[in-house]
Amino acid sequence: MNLELEDNSMPGKNRALLHLLSQLKIKMGDIEHISIALTHPSYYVDDRVKARLNQRLEFLGDAVIDLTISEYLFRHYPEADEGTLTILKSNIVSKTKLARCGRKIGLEDTIRVGKSVRSKGRINDRIIAQIFESLTGAIFLSYGLGKASDYVLYSLKDEIAQVRNKCLAELEPRGTLQMLVERKYGEKPKYITVKTDDNMFISEVFVADRCMGKARGNSKKEAEKLAAKEALTKLSYEGL
Repeated sequence: MNLELEDNSMPGKNRALLHLLSQLKIKMGDIEHISIALTHPSYYVDDRVKARLNQRLEFLGDAVIDLTISEYLFRHYPEADEGTLTILKSNIVSKTKLARCGRKIGLEDTIRVGKSVRSKGRINDRIIAQIFESLTGAIFLSYGLGKASDYVLYSLKDEIAQVRNKCLAELEPRGTLQMLVERKYGEKPKYITVKTDDNMFISEVFVADRCMGKARGNSKKEAEKLAAKEALTKLSYEGL
């Protein structure tokens, strides 16, 4: 279904992008508007129709990426509250992360940009991120949400892992510790928390019958959170 005038010429292809798409059983030639998706509006100096379609694909792709990552986080981190999920998502789908992913799959060598942009040398992150989004939108139009989500998750897997390891340990140490311990030992961490005479709380967390963290806090929740963070630090040195 052609929404607007299509461009029959193709930008340059690269092995990284073709390999990624083939892994997901997506044929580049079957993606509707593929040429316009991989062409920045600056290239279409005298054709506002095609420039506008690229921007519309970018808008659509942004929504698909947002939904895909939101659903992923919702399903994989049941312990995380709304605020934590929002922070995690914003880290994963930032323009910097999308651009880094785009460069990994070779978008910089594949896309077409205007002479004014190309003359500046390295294409900036904002443009790479925009093209990543427009390509996502084009995949969605041709293959549906399932394949488009697969493309997003496969492309962003390294960024997802980095954010998970860095942010969850800081924001949700208890949930992160439980997830890791259950995965390796098949059991949950055990907390022993007592209230002291000065109305403070001391918590110890045990993993496989070993005390891996001990902390003091103003509340039971704070003490257990700090103990979990200490346990995560120790376990990281053990390669968990």
